[in-house]
Amino acid sequence: MGSGLSTDSRSTGNSGSQSNPGLLLLSDLVNKQYPFENLVFEGCGTKAFAYVGAIKVLEKIDALSKIKRFAGVGTGAVVACLLAAGFDCCALRDSLKQHLENVLTANQCSNKGQVNELLHKFGWNSGNKFLDWLGTLLKEKYENADITFQELYEKTGKELCIVVLNLNRMREEYFHCKTTPTTAIRWAVQMSISVPGLFQPLTFNAGKSRRNYYLDGGILCNYPIHCFDGWWLSMEPGEKVPHKYRPTSDLKTLIRERFSRYNSKTIGFALFDDYHYHDEVDIEMKRRLDQTKAVVPIPATKLGRKYKVDIENENKLKELFKTFPEATKKLETVLETIKKGDDNLVSVVRLVKEFTGKKSNFTQSDIEALFGIEKNKDQCSKLLKNASTKEMISTIDMLHLLDKTSRFLYNPNKRTSRTEVKSIFSFWGAINGVAHANSKLLKENLMRTIGIYTGHVTSDDVQLEEDDETYLFQQGWNSTVTFLRQLQKQ
Repeated sequence: MGSGLSTDSRSTGNSGSQSNPGLLLLSDLVNKQYPFENLVFEGCGTKAFAYVGAIKVLEKIDALSKIKRFAGVGTGAVVACLLAAGFDCCALRDSLKQHLENVLTANQCSNKGQVNELLHKFGWNSGNKFLDWLGTLLKEKYENADITFQELYEKTGKELCIVVLNLNRMREEYFHCKTTPTTAIRWAVQMSISVPGLFQPLTFNAGKSRRNYYLDGGILCNYPIHCFDGWWLSMEPGEKVPHKYRPTSDLKTLIRERFSRYNSKTIGFALFDDYHYHDEVDIEMKRRLDQTKAVVPIPATKLGRKYKVDIENENKLKELFKTFPEATKKLETVLETIKKGDDNLVSVVRLVKEFTGKKSNFTQSDIEALFGIEKNKDQCSKLLKNASTKEMISTIDMLHLLDKTSRFLYNPNKRTSRTEVKSIFSFWGAINGVAHANSKLLKENLMRTIGIYTGHVTSDDVQLEEDDETYLFQQGWNSTVTFLRQLQKQ
């Protein structure tokens, strides 16, 4: 893989040239001192290709070599592990591609034996393929597939934290050279990527504790930006656990406050896409990027085409929403004009004519906003006759009909993405995505978070085309440059 991307190249592996019009320049960021020395990676599935672009920026400005601590969960744990082990950006990209392809192929349920594995071992993927894969990479670096957290720290001076879920204790745990020094790194990473139902949970006992089941840490903590805060994982001599106990110490208080001291040397990477960004933090991160006016076009991939259709539908819905108040006034005026008698009845035939006749004041958008149908005589007649058993309809019934038919404008299902569930893999993937969605980035961590916008790619998308990967690389690059420029101004 080369080190540059020409303007006509589409290879993700060659991404990273400042000659690419989609990438922000780095000239104002080189030869600068940066305060951070800890990197934390959110769990993100296939969106992890955006991390490659972010890391490429840190490589080019010589900031990556100064990082002392790495942490992550899920696919973010894989990224953190490889970086802590000394893999560069190009190797990271290739390794991620291998890992994600392995996950897809290993999670195809094809025989009765695998179903039995699911029933008796709580998942059909044993994880052995992943363990062998990661072990091979670590062995190439350190001649030991089962290198431990402590051994990595002694050999490199790098601290690695992998966040996992202890299912029996129903809490997250932090595997690190301080807390689990003799644990093999690859086993901890395997725990952290073990999506419930897809992977068999690993069993593990720390010290003399009972054996527990361990799963994907992102279920409880998908963005562990706090893990290097406080004293819990600090390797400073005065921060060891015995030093924290006092005669009046309360164990629960100690555990609760173990991450209470803010670490200004930590930055994290969190990802958000166009389908899901809606809270205050996501909007602010998108605003940062928009101010740079960097434009990375949506690729003409399957996901890109789907996104464009979704955006067109969303924009159409917004226009109908704007149309609705004026269309309602038109309807009220017509009803008031043509109603008959004290019963406030109106003729269905007359009303259809008012909606669809040549002299109608109602536009297609008016009819669609009011009733969710086309400005068509047959459709309007059918709608009104279904709302009334006679040739007349009361104005009250008409307003009830309006209330019913206009609800589609407020239907959240019309305004959010839909995950296709076509296999057991996509079924459990969707469940896992819901769990991760509840792990929100808190506002107080905004200033130490590189928010990477992934546009049309969501965490539920399992098969990316090469142009999708290139897009993610470019967004990871631009989002990181944007954050670093803002950091320089502080």
